[in-house]
Amino acid sequence: MSVTSNLTISKSLFELTPDMELFYFGIIVFVFSIFNAPILALIITTLKMKNAQSPNMAFLLMNIINFCLLGQGLGHLITFPCLMFPNLLRTFETVVRIIGGIMNTLWICDLSTAKNLKSSVASRRNEIAILFQSSLVTGYISVMIFVWHPALFTTFQFIDMNDITNQAILNFMWLVHCYVNPCMLLVFNK
Repeated sequence: MSVTSNLTISKSLFELTPDMELFYFGIIVFVFSIFNAPILALIITTLKMKNAQSPNMAFLLMNIINFCLLGQGLGHLITFPCLMFPNLLRTFETVVRIIGGIMNTLWICDLSTAKNLKSSVASRRNEIAILFQSSLVTGYISVMIFVWHPALFTTFQFIDMNDITNQAILNFMWLVHCYVNPCMLLVFNK
């Protein structure tokens, strides 16, 4: 079936989904993704100004991670209408999958980076804050991977990944991941 015949059958790209649960998830994803860019822009700007005052490689590395999270959050913002308007997904499926695949794999930049032992944090308190932040972010990502890929963990299948509602919830949890690292930055690093 070609794209044009698909459009003539459904009449409109913006025909709402009959599943109201997915429609509500689309609204929730939109509301959560709309605040991601301003929060990350504020944190990126703050870290850039703090780095200008006292240059530190940690600030630069944190900003690289925040730029990747910003890209992931913008990917969610761009692709959220597919939850509410399934004809968009059917028509532009390749584009949505490419954008979603690229943006959802930017979490790889969140993985902990080995620190040079010669450059140490000034106080033990800062080291503990960095440890807690990286442990929580890594733990959240690990749980998401564990739940997202049930084929890899056949003995522990928590959810049915064929259910569209479960997929929408997990996509929302990936969106929440965009807020985990910035929140941990604010909580642990003042």
